Amino acid sequence: MLVHTNKLMLKQISIIFSLLLVIATCDSILDTRYSAKAQTDSLDISQNATDNATSSPSSTAPQPPEKVFISLENLVVGKTSQGLVDISASVKNNQTFDVHDIRIQGEFFDKDGTSLGKIDEFVTQPSFILKPGASHNYAGLEIISHYRVSSYNFTATGEPLS
Repeated sequence: MLVHTNKLMLKQISIIFSLLLVIATCDSILDTRYSAKAQTDSLDISQNATDNATSSPSSTAPQPPEKVFISLENLVVGKTSQGLVDISASVKNNQTFDVHDIRIQGEFFDKDGTSLGKIDEFVTQPSFILKPGASHNYAGLEIISHYRVSSYNFTATGEPLS
């Protein structure tokens, strides 16, 4: 009887350590994602302040759009072995000019239409330029339970290279 109790106790301890490992991994992923997002948000704010300070109301030269929509192809929203959402897609520059700072933005919904979470991630490095007609692959992991996702909406944008 004592041997059976010890085996049960060891099994429970191993389950607890496994859960702690999963939680620690998820926590570090979330910390990294939000710290990276905070850095990009602060860059956007400082860029807007610089743009506002240097813009002149008397300038008549046409300005290129700040961002353009680009094609999002082969979008697959799958499930990982842990039951999380795995995303893969290809962004294609369907414009006639070079684009950079390519982002994927999306939102997941449950069966009632309630938002489960949003993503807003850069697909490429800051120096990467996507030529007209060229494609670039994207893969991401979201900390959202796949079984709750009923629908989703994604868009891809890029900034024209001036």
